[in-house]
Amino acid sequence: MADYIVLYDSCILYSRILRTLFIELAITELFQAKWTNEIHQEWVNNVLIKNPSFDRSKLEETKENLNEAVPDCLVMNYEKLIPSLILPDANDRHVLAAAIQCGAQAIVTNNLKDFPKDSLHPYDMEAIDPDTFITLQMDLFPDKVITAVRNSRRWYSFSSVEFLISLRDKGLIKTTARLENYQNLI
Repeated sequence: MADYIVLYDSCILYSRILRTLFIELAITELFQAKWTNEIHQEWVNNVLIKNPSFDRSKLEETKENLNEAVPDCLVMNYEKLIPSLILPDANDRHVLAAAIQCGAQAIVTNNLKDFPKDSLHPYDMEAIDPDTFITLQMDLFPDKVITAVRNSRRWYSFSSVEFLISLRDKGLIKTTARLENYQNLI
């Protein structure tokens, strides 16, 4: 099992296409992916707010499937740390508390401003956006990342070009630019 531990913020699990890709990346065991039930509830609730017609039970099933797909992903017993943490948005303290509890080196999030360097530095941790995170993984393990992208695309009826466009639309600009060189492999 990899020594590098990352905590996925709810924004990584919110979008189906990002969620699928980040779960496939976690399955490669390049790193240990972690999250909490509270993070799950956050993304599920946000999906339902934006899409009230969605079936909550299907999202709960998705949540369980994610937990099964990535062994040892759930962080527990982090709540006691929350009151002592200071972040720009107090509602994000649970994310930092979970990251501290599991010994994460990074929080993967689109909300970098919510996790300033000076708040994470005492815990030897950084916040990293998903695009940068994937490109760094590609620098280290290009074959495994390409395999994860290919496996993620199989969940959709997209061509490789359509899949890359969908990823770019979700903010993975650097990632898709790099993956364009491997379209025939994904």
